[in-house]
Amino acid sequence: MVATYPRMSIPDHAVTLRPGRPDDPQVIAEIWQHGWNDRHLGYIPDDLVAARMQESGRN
Repeated sequence: MVATYPRMSIPDHAVTLRPGRPDDPQVIAEIWQHGWNDRHLGYIPDDLVAARMQESGRN
Protein backbone atom coordinates (compact mmCIF):
# COMPACT_ATOMS: atom_id res chain seq x y z
CA MET A 1 0.00 0.00 0.00
CA VAL A 2 1.36 3.41 -0.94
CA ALA A 3 0.76 6.31 1.43
CA THR A 4 -0.81 9.38 -0.11
CA TYR A 5 -0.72 12.87 1.29
CA PRO A 6 -2.88 15.86 0.47
CA ARG A 7 -1.36 18.26 -2.01
CA MET A 8 -0.13 21.51 -0.57
CA SER A 9 -1.60 24.62 -2.08
CA ILE A 10 0.93 27.15 -3.28
CA PRO A 11 0.01 30.75 -2.57
CA ASP A 12 0.06 33.26 -5.40
CA HIS A 13 3.32 34.77 -4.18
CA ALA A 14 6.53 35.04 -6.12
CA VAL A 15 9.43 32.88 -4.98
CA THR A 16 12.88 34.39 -4.96
CA LEU A 17 15.91 32.13 -5.15
CA ARG A 18 19.26 33.42 -3.98
CA PRO A 19 22.77 32.02 -3.94
CA GLY A 20 23.55 29.82 -0.94
CA ARG A 21 25.21 31.30 2.13
CA PRO A 22 27.70 29.66 4.50
CA ASP A 23 25.11 29.29 7.29
CA ASP A 24 22.44 27.71 5.04
CA PRO A 25 23.40 24.03 5.63
CA GLN A 26 22.89 24.36 9.39
CA VAL A 27 19.49 26.03 8.96
CA ILE A 28 18.40 23.43 6.39
CA ALA A 29 19.50 20.63 8.74
CA GLU A 30 17.44 22.15 11.57
CA ILE A 31 14.35 22.41 9.36
CA TRP A 32 14.83 18.78 8.25
CA GLN A 33 15.24 17.61 11.86
CA HIS A 34 12.05 19.38 12.98
CA GLY A 35 10.14 17.80 10.09
CA TRP A 36 11.60 14.36 10.82
CA ASN A 37 10.66 14.64 14.49
CA ASP A 38 7.14 15.80 13.61
CA ARG A 39 6.52 12.81 11.33
CA HIS A 40 8.32 10.07 13.30
CA LEU A 41 8.39 10.70 17.07
CA GLY A 42 5.70 8.64 18.74
CA TYR A 43 5.46 6.29 15.74
CA ILE A 44 8.84 4.55 15.84
CA PRO A 45 10.67 2.91 18.75
CA ASP A 46 12.67 5.20 21.04
CA ASP A 47 15.85 3.17 20.45
CA LEU A 48 15.64 3.91 16.72
CA VAL A 49 15.23 7.63 17.48
CA ALA A 50 18.30 7.46 19.74
CA ALA A 51 20.31 5.67 17.02
CA ARG A 52 19.33 8.30 14.44
CA MET A 53 20.33 11.11 16.80
CA GLN A 54 23.68 9.41 17.51
CA GLU A 55 24.33 8.87 13.78
CA SER A 56 23.75 12.54 13.08
CA GLY A 57 25.83 13.70 16.05
CA ARG A 58 22.81 15.24 17.76
CA ASN A 59 22.67 13.22 20.97
